[in-house]
Amino acid sequence: MKAAFYTLGCKVNQYETEYMSELLKNAGFEIVPPSEEADYYIINSCTVTATANQKTRQNIRKYKRNHPNSTVILTGCMPQAFPKEAKELIDADIILSNKNDNDILSLINEYSATKNRIIKIEEHQKGDEFWSCSITDFSERIRAFVKIEDGCDRFCSYCIIPKSRGRVRSKNPDDLKIEINNLAKNGIKEIVLVGINLSAYGKNEDFDIVDAVEICAKNPNIKRVRLGSLEPDHITDDIIERLSNMKSFVLNFIFLSKADVTKL
Repeated sequence: MKAAFYTLGCKVNQYETEYMSELLKNAGFEIVPPSEEADYYIINSCTVTATANQKTRQNIRKYKRNHPNSTVILTGCMPQAFPKEAKELIDADIILSNKNDNDILSLINEYSATKNRIIKIEEHQKGDEFWSCSITDFSERIRAFVKIEDGCDRFCSYCIIPKSRGRVRSKNPDDLKIEINNLAKNGIKEIVLVGINLSAYGKNEDFDIVDAVEICAKNPNIKRVRLGSLEPDHITDDIIERLSNMKSFVLNFIFLSKADVTKL
């Protein structure tokens, strides 16, 4: 069986596509580009703009129109944030929320057996834990995005993210260490740590974003460690000082003020 992914949105979505891709590959699926013929087309959606939602709708229709015998699957932020609108996209045979990405294989098997349309959308709840996700490789081969944080607690009036992603939650450092070791064994040299509100990593826990960087930096096969987008007001003097002591950490200057950069 062949499966193809079409991914919209941020680096977290790209990571989650890699995660689902590994689940399917381990079950015997061949992963092909979305331009090729496949049995399953998985659209991993974004919903931060109206344009992203439009692209999601267009691609669902396109893949069903061009491949009428295939199974079209919708997941990602769009059905999570707008479940009613997602259910109305009748060309999607399986609809699941990003909270349910772990279930993609079981839902495919269920649909294959019954051919009945499946909709599985669970709302994010306060107190949700970081769901166990780990990858061992990445399509870019040398650089890998690694998701360590999900959700946002800021609830800005203009932003749909808390509804589409839930509250802040963080990957356990022990799980991160195992994941980084596996990626390094498979030839990954550069890690980009990503999250929805990355600087909130470790909130209400006894670890923080620098601990995550240190885990990556301590692996001798990882040559560079980068961070995805950060909220600059979370960059404290202590964080800058600790990051400056790691030779493999690569600074993204655009996230810091000139005053902060001089401290490095």
